[in-house]
Amino acid sequence: MNKNTKILITGATGFLGANLLKFLYNDNKNISILMNKNSNLWRINDIIKQIDVNHVNIKNKNKVYEKIKEIKPDYVYHLATYGVHPSQNNLDEIIKTNILGTSNILHALEKYGIKRLVNVGSGFEYGKGKNNIKETDCLNPLTLYGITKVTQSLLVKYFSELKNIPSVTLRPFTPYGRMESKGRLISDIMISIIKNKPLNLSSMYTYRDFIFIDDVLNALKKAANVPKIEGEIFNIGSGKATSIKKIVDTSMKLVKNKPEIKWNSNKPRSMDKFQSISFSDLKKSEKLLKWKPSISLEKGLENSYFWYKKNFNLY
Repeated sequence: MNKNTKILITGATGFLGANLLKFLYNDNKNISILMNKNSNLWRINDIIKQIDVNHVNIKNKNKVYEKIKEIKPDYVYHLATYGVHPSQNNLDEIIKTNILGTSNILHALEKYGIKRLVNVGSGFEYGKGKNNIKETDCLNPLTLYGITKVTQSLLVKYFSELKNIPSVTLRPFTPYGRMESKGRLISDIMISIIKNKPLNLSSMYTYRDFIFIDDVLNALKKAANVPKIEGEIFNIGSGKATSIKKIVDTSMKLVKNKPEIKWNSNKPRSMDKFQSISFSDLKKSEKLLKWKPSISLEKGLENSYFWYKKNFNLY
């Protein structure tokens, strides 16, 4: 991928998408994005004037066709999604965005061609797992969001193998870091610390596989560039299960004045109700994608803290 490569990103106003947009823009100014007219631009307001912005809802098949024909991207990063945040609970929207929207993009790419599609799935596709979860493990999603992400990944795999659309799917587990939405664990912890306000949390011993955003961005970049991995699916995680309590304790070490913590004062998310102590197996990602995480939990939380401290006015 060189500086003249045309890149198209869907979901560029979200947490992962906005971070990816700014990451890629450092090396490549030829970036287009598809976004809804009513998208919240707070994450990308500082860069949006330098980007080719196209107001297209990916559920609109004709508009998707028109724009992809017009842009003629070399690479597409498909991050547009709906349903991962607790407030995104419209069932029809989850199905239409994740499945129909993906189908529209794939059909357009089949018609007009591409060098590679990088599809972003989710660790929630696996559902309740034990110990290290491999890409070959049985998929048993226990939420509608997880079910639609499985369908999305299978659609991409089908189009890659049978319709000759070069594609790779990444399954991030729990990315964290700068520009997260309110209501997500890391952003709530950091804002509580900075403003010295009580922190309302659910169970201490809910476990997740947390992966710092910069490690995810490096994986996304490799997914577009590493040769001969078309049709493959890769786990992107830390390879460790970490409790909410450890996240909180590690974060509190960053400051002297610690806010009050109210455990069991929030209802657990529906996704957390089904989770066990599980984490990503990274052997395949290390071998084929040539990627592994490099940022420790302590360093990732420290970087997050300083970003939120500098940008707390956004919240």
